[in-house]
Amino acid sequence: MPLSKARPNINFNLSNLETEHLINIGKNEIYLPLENSFLLTKVSSNTSGNLRIYKSVTKRDADRNRSENSDPTGNHGLVLELGFTNLVLNVDLCPIVIVSSDITPIPALFTASESKYLLLNFAFLPLK
Repeated sequence: MPLSKARPNINFNLSNLETEHLINIGKNEIYLPLENSFLLTKVSSNTSGNLRIYKSVTKRDADRNRSENSDPTGNHGLVLELGFTNLVLNVDLCPIVIVSSDITPIPALFTASESKYLLLNFAFLPLK
């Protein structure tokens, strides 16, 4: 019997997040209106900076003062950390990142190098 050449039809939901306020230079607490469990395939930003996604608000608050140049230690709850530059504002994640958070919306930090409106785009597949 020949092998099937059919491919599964997987649709990725694209969710957009645009902050409703001007982010300041430094660390900004944001919440991502995404499912609490999903496969993340791509993240894009409209500005340079550092994005950290956390499992919980408590974990985010505990890791808040860690510099961008140092690795987290212990039970840090950091799910993903991405750096964006003016030359790299779109990041295709390979391997795909499994995100599982205790709450929704998902707590995150965005460290900005300039004050402006922040727009983040996520390509993801919900896990339900």
